[in-house]
Amino acid sequence: MQHKTDVDYKNGLKDIAKDLADLRYDSLRDFLEHFADKVEMDAVADHGRGRTKLSSSLHKTAKALEKAKDHMAEAWRLSKPYMKEDGSC
Repeated sequence: MQHKTDVDYKNGLKDIAKDLADLRYDSLRDFLEHFADKVEMDAVADHGRGRTKLSSSLHKTAKALEKAKDHMAEAWRLSKPYMKEDGSC
């Protein structure tokens, strides 16, 4: 697999970041969980290929994403009471 440097998405990474940040916090929490899982899978795969330094760095990244997910879960817990049925605040 060839790793990309950008994606075919409107204006690329900047717009992806904006669109993700505009998600409701529970959805953003879920995204961070999926992202962490994928990075962890990559870490395991690279470890199996003998790339121990890369694997270690990816494990650390996955753990940081898990922490971010936990923080976003807290943000959702705090904001949920203020959410209307249509998703607005």
